[in-house]
Amino acid sequence: MIKKIFKIVIIGIVIGILTYPFYCWYGYGVNIFLHGFVQKDNYTYHYEHGIMNKGLRNIDGNYYYFDEDGHMFQDEILYLNDKYYYFDLEGKMQEGNIVYKGFNIVLENGQFKKDIDYLKNGLNKIIEENKEATISIYYKDLESRNSFIINDMPMYPCSIIKIGVMVETFEKIALGNLTYEDCYPYLWAMITYSDNTSYNYLLRLIGDGDGLTGAMITNEYLESLGLTDTKIHHGLLEGEYYFTDGNSNTSSAKDIGLLLELINDGKVVNQESCQQMKDLLLACLDDTALASGMSLDVEFAHKSGWAYEYYHDGGIVNDDYIIVVFSDGALDYQKLMGKIAKFLYNYELYFEQFLNKKYIK
Repeated sequence: MIKKIFKIVIIGIVIGILTYPFYCWYGYGVNIFLHGFVQKDNYTYHYEHGIMNKGLRNIDGNYYYFDEDGHMFQDEILYLNDKYYYFDLEGKMQEGNIVYKGFNIVLENGQFKKDIDYLKNGLNKIIEENKEATISIYYKDLESRNSFIINDMPMYPCSIIKIGVMVETFEKIALGNLTYEDCYPYLWAMITYSDNTSYNYLLRLIGDGDGLTGAMITNEYLESLGLTDTKIHHGLLEGEYYFTDGNSNTSSAKDIGLLLELINDGKVVNQESCQQMKDLLLACLDDTALASGMSLDVEFAHKSGWAYEYYHDGGIVNDDYIIVVFSDGALDYQKLMGKIAKFLYNYELYFEQFLNKKYIK
């Protein structure tokens, strides 16, 4: 009797072992023999001894994300706990420079940033298309504070030098040497429609009646702000109160970019003066250069300048970034400036739209 019972138990155990996987599969939907990555209906899934993975998983040293239905994220973005995660075409989590659906972007510590290298390379291509011209470009992203300069060199600054005179005028107003009421009409004319007489006259006011003295005072102040390439040596024609020491004015895209950044951040003279300076730059009437490559609703606080074969323009775009372009010898400055501005503006627009999308899981 005992032998018979023992035999029945052994037979039962063997049958149980042999039928268990089928019982699991049909009874509970678990196939213990299913293990690893599985392709099904154009999606990838991952199983661990029959159990389908879901959520964020570390598999062989790489992180993957599996949605609620178990499919693996591939070339997709996850937004989770205030952080972004990118999963490449193989499903692996990646950081650094990525290309998501054709858009170049950088992911660092769970946050997206602009791809500065992509922007620099794009501008270099535009420069290559205009080999007849000498072009210097300064760019700074005001959020990340990443910046670059292409072809860093001083040039004759034309009327973009007037930004420096504007800053020095406000400095003298803040010190009580000049009054805002007396200077404002000349500041407005100098910045909005680039009046040369107003530029000459303001330097004369700064120099207590002498333009060259005003130029020297302005140079010293701009140098104290970190502008190493900028020097004023003469007034501008055609304009009254002209003066000269026999040398040529000089500046650079980098210097003008630095000055615009100080104004934008309220770190020169005082915050009230910076806002007044920015309002003047927003009223600049020249829309033939960089402004031609942007939407009409863009807030572009800028100043341009042109003379001979030079054409420069630089400003603050929507408080997002600073772009300054110095050019000498461009066959079509408007086409050049417009293409540069459009390239940067379109990237900025796509970047904002990209961040506004929701990837919440």
